[in-house]
Amino acid sequence: MSRKLFYGKHSIDADDLGAVDLSLQSGWLANGPKVGEFEELFAHRTGAKHAIAVSSGTAALHLTALSMAQEPLGERQGTVITTPLTFVASASAFIHAGFDIELVDIDYETLNIDPNLLEDVLKKKKIKGIVPVHFAGLMADMHIISGFTDKYGVWAVEDAAHALGARLSGEKMESSFCGD
Repeated sequence: MSRKLFYGKHSIDADDLGAVDLSLQSGWLANGPKVGEFEELFAHRTGAKHAIAVSSGTAALHLTALSMAQEPLGERQGTVITTPLTFVASASAFIHAGFDIELVDIDYETLNIDPNLLEDVLKKKKIKGIVPVHFAGLMADMHIISGFTDKYGVWAVEDAAHALGARLSGEKMESSFCGD
């Protein structure tokens, strides 16, 4: 028996609608008390020390890319590796912050960046960072990628928008930063 999974189909029930209605009636349309509650709950659930809510995953990646920039904005920042199997923001956020992008193909078993191909590029080119994408609920192998950050002196910023709550070898996925 096959089952269809819809990319954009949401499950919204009466409790969800009631929570939205309460927020709208509170007079807070942005930055109200629910934002702080969400940030605390999100940090707790992911095991992060802090969480900051932004309007989208794209905005989060863009702010992160800007924070990784070391040269004055407008100057080239170096090259970042990501995978082509993702939403465009995984690359465009870093392009807008002044980085060049090198795409490394996926492992067709995991649908995530292929660690062997990734290391081939790291051996041959000067790279600043890696943006592994946890795709469709499947985590990239951060044990291997974290090893590359140490071995090749690069940083890694995980794009975890598709894998909140995922686990790798029993370990809970945490949004994280690897490297200096």
